Amino acid sequence: MKKDLKEKILKLRSENYTFNQIKDILKCSKSTVSYYCSPKSEIEKICAECGEKFTTKRNSNLCCSDECRIKYRKNYAKANKYQYDKLILWRKNKKIKAIEYKGGCCVLCGYNKCSNSLVFHHINPEEKDFTISAKPNISFGKIKNELDKCILVCSNCHGEIHDGLHNEILKEINN
Repeated sequence: MKKDLKEKILKLRSENYTFNQIKDILKCSKSTVSYYCSPKSEIEKICAECGEKFTTKRNSNLCCSDECRIKYRKNYAKANKYQYDKLILWRKNKKIKAIEYKGGCCVLCGYNKCSNSLVFHHINPEEKDFTISAKPNISFGKIKNELDKCILVCSNCHGEIHDGLHNEILKEINN
């Protein structure tokens, strides 16, 4: 199919048809016509995996061979996993800092065993500017301003708050 299209494009071009005329005749895009009509000069590049020089007709090739391309993809994935692990650690440290700022334990029951089980509950949802966990890349000063509108509670107490079981305590905290 592609070979047939390429031959038709080159034939029409040799008959001095313009790119726009060819695209209209063959019902294809102008970029397709341009792609098949442009000279394919070889480019000298350096392999992203092994560092050897190689020539290619495609500018998008990063590697000199399929073997190098497979190795490069594996190493790229490992590097991204490392960056992801660093991000998770950074977020965890920021949460621990925020928990310490808010007293270190649930204000309702005193739970403090696991930081993953502690959450920040906005006392007045109308004053909420953002969800703290959704904004990991902002300064801790801005996070502190948002934390001042919150109470630190465990997951169980948080669920009970949303079911209305702690309304009296929240009124006291709010005042």
